[in-house]
Formats: sequence, structure tokens, C-alpha cells
Amino acid sequence: MKKVIFAVIGAILGIPLSYFFQSEMVRTKVGGIFGYLQHFGDIVNESSLLGNVILSVVIFAIIGGIIGYFLDKK
Repeated sequence: MKKVIFAVIGAILGIPLSYFFQSEMVRTKVGGIFGYLQHFGDIVNESSLLGNVILSVVIFAIIGGIIGYFLDKK
């Protein structure tokens, strides 16, 4: 059960952490992670940037699932 919980938490955390997967131009334009979250809708509407957000969510969901797997195993 912890695998699923950690995977969901990882996916949710992947949204704000997707800031670090964006190009330098996007980071400079939004001015930081809080500005990124404020303009998140605009970034998602830009189809070329959506892939970075999805990649981050998937990566952090997998990491969360792996952590949950090892916690379940113990």
C-alpha cells in the first residue's frame, strides 16, 4: 500500500519540481519556483513545455513508488 501512496505523493511533488526540468529561458521568465507555480497554467498551455512537466511527474512518481516498495519490503 505504501507503494501507491508514495507514487501519488511523488506525482504531486513532480508538478512544482518540474520547474527544474524547464529550460533556462522559462526559469528566467517566471523568476523562481513560486512564479512558476503562478504561471503554471500558461506553461501547460504551451504544448512544447508540457512534455517537461509530464516527464517530471512520471519520474517523481516512479521514485516515490520505488521508495514505497522498499518501505513495504521492510
